[in-house]
Amino acid sequence: MLSSFSQRAGDSRLAASFTDTGHREFGKIGWWVEALSNCGIRVPRSLSVAVGGCQQDDLISTQLPQLIAQQDEIGAAVFLSGANDFTYSIDLSTSLANYQTFIETLTGLGIPVVGIAEMPRGGTSNFLTGDAIKKHARMRSWLLRDAQGISPLYRAVDVWPTLRDQTETGESAVGKISAAYSYDFLHLDKLADKRLADLLVPELLAMMPSRPFSFCDPSDRYDATNNLGGNRITNGLMSGTGGGLNGVMTGTLADSFNAASSNFSGLSCVGSQVTTDTGRWQQFVFSGTSGASSDPSVFMTRQHANGFEAGVIGRSAIEFEVDAGAVGLRAIRVGLQRLSNIAYSGQRNAGYDADIPEAFGGFAITPDVAFEAGDNQQTELRFVFEESTSVSATIRVRNLQATS
Repeated sequence: MLSSFSQRAGDSRLAASFTDTGHREFGKIGWWVEALSNCGIRVPRSLSVAVGGCQQDDLISTQLPQLIAQQDEIGAAVFLSGANDFTYSIDLSTSLANYQTFIETLTGLGIPVVGIAEMPRGGTSNFLTGDAIKKHARMRSWLLRDAQGISPLYRAVDVWPTLRDQTETGESAVGKISAAYSYDFLHLDKLADKRLADLLVPELLAMMPSRPFSFCDPSDRYDATNNLGGNRITNGLMSGTGGGLNGVMTGTLADSFNAASSNFSGLSCVGSQVTTDTGRWQQFVFSGTSGASSDPSVFMTRQHANGFEAGVIGRSAIEFEVDAGAVGLRAIRVGLQRLSNIAYSGQRNAGYDADIPEAFGGFAITPDVAFEAGDNQQTELRFVFEESTSVSATIRVRNLQATS
């Protein structure tokens, strides 16, 4: 039975755990897909089979069998592959045949497939020349046009018009990627993850059985006898002004929450309760200059509570908004952790890794956490900032919850 889990296959441009020498982790696309779909689509890192260096034959010989084995767990497969075929001079007809096998096999099993058409590449490095430019263009057009006839369960997204270097014109154009979207003119960076997720989310929502996430009503509180699925967070709506500032922030923080920080010197945070046209929120306004350190500057609000029984699977989620023009903000993360005498573990969602010029918002949710006997739980909302950076960001949050 198809689920709301979206799978990823292909090369390093879509891998969940690939980290380059600049320490940027490409799993952020998954964070954006979850956030922009209001967690109706889940993108578990554990299900990703995409790996750096993947060629098209690897897609068929290694990744496709893994996807087939996961067919009862996934609701759709997203793939991006082809860049390494140029590196190893794979024949174009072989590359296209492997694309076709991949799509035919998965759609034949009833799994929707979304192909990310080849993206522009090249600038001062990682550029293509000669016939490779034409082969690259053919890969893109095949995925966008020819492959549409394979199955109604296949769709393609075309991010090329967004990512391409707009200064290229006329017959001299070779399909370069804009430096605003790639740090090495091949892998995605900064805004590109969100721009790609903006295109993926509508396609995935139309093709797979999404499960829209709903937050607990204030009356929907956990009770061991009558409501095991209720919110285990005290004051999940984050109302009131009695939270602990602890010298980390000024202004006010919602009742039952406590502020904390790490490497926060040089930054300030002012909290308040605000009402906008979308409702009431706990607002944080950050400013200043983050410290120079190998550890990012982090601001946290935390809440400890007992409640998860042994064997229970828990998760935590938050709703957020970020005003336009935020700079220096690296990630918004929600976490749910186990705390006991014998274990300290948990899950945080990945966050993103870019300054986003426009206003944006959505939901963030953790992977599932398995609790054991004697465990307490800590929920944690983190705002992470770039190092040695001028920071200016206004963020609003509400509806923090931990449920089973």
